[in-house]
Amino acid sequence: MNYSKVSKRTWTWLIALVVCLLVAALWVGYRVTKRPSYNYGGAAPVSLYIFPGDDWSAVCRRIPEGVSVRNVRDLPMMGRLGGEPRPGHYLLTPDETTLGLYRLLSRGLQVPVRITFTSTREVGQLWKRLSDQLLCDSVAIAEAMSDRSLLDSLGVEDSTLAYYLIPDTYEVYWTESARAITARLARESKTFWNEKRHSRAAEIGMTPREVITLASIINEESAKSDEYRTIAGLYLNRLHRGMPLQSDPTVLFAIGDRSIRRVLHKHLEVDSPYNTYLHTGLPPGPIRIPSASAIDAVLSAEQHDYIYMCAKEDFSGRHSFAATYSEHLRNARAYASALNERNIH
Repeated sequence: MNYSKVSKRTWTWLIALVVCLLVAALWVGYRVTKRPSYNYGGAAPVSLYIFPGDDWSAVCRRIPEGVSVRNVRDLPMMGRLGGEPRPGHYLLTPDETTLGLYRLLSRGLQVPVRITFTSTREVGQLWKRLSDQLLCDSVAIAEAMSDRSLLDSLGVEDSTLAYYLIPDTYEVYWTESARAITARLARESKTFWNEKRHSRAAEIGMTPREVITLASIINEESAKSDEYRTIAGLYLNRLHRGMPLQSDPTVLFAIGDRSIRRVLHKHLEVDSPYNTYLHTGLPPGPIRIPSASAIDAVLSAEQHDYIYMCAKEDFSGRHSFAATYSEHLRNARAYASALNERNIH
């Protein structure tokens, strides 16, 4: 047997094997570190949400439908080297590599999300709206915004923070806890109530809480923002004259039924501190989460002599304003006639 030939052949095979392994390793290295594998050819970043308990295989399943992906087995393979994906909101940029995505998720380099909420009637609607945009659920948010010890630490006097939030758009981390979100929104409310707004409230003889309460009534009275300052001036005129506000929305709030389209005399008899037909001054608190524009309308209310308002008979959502009772009666009769014609009871 010619051992030199065997040895030479063995070495040839070994060298070939090493070359193949090296080529394979180089190819895998290139594929993982250089080759675009996620959102390749994409035109814009795509949001990727990772939930608690997700492993690397689950990450691949979380990638939104329609986003281009290749070499999907490479990410779980890299995950075996160590490091778990961290929960959060991430941006999957165009032409992301497997290594780039691995580093992004294993280091928790998440990107803030924008949460938005508007003027809302019910606090439950706010809690649901926030939970729909965050990882934490509505129950946790409700508990945090009503937690007396937390509210005390934040300087919130009322029993719930919700009515004193300022509807807007905020950037937060998707994984933030309900308590952290509560603290953040409380700080934003304090920022909104700057020295200028505090001074203006004092000039009209109101506290921020009273301004918010009146703003909530204005939001219920009209959906037309260009009427806010006029309505604010009207109610301030009534307050300064010691007249009851006589606001229908406060009565509906007291009854607990805002679906009523026509407020009748029987409704005005409801025994509640929120019934502004029976009680003078502002009600005990807001009847909804007011908008920032309504708050600023109170702080910059129009100067006029109006003390009466009535919905216009054309059902446009606008109001007729009056300085005298006789003028108001004409407006009210026109509106009542329109209600009768439409058989609205």
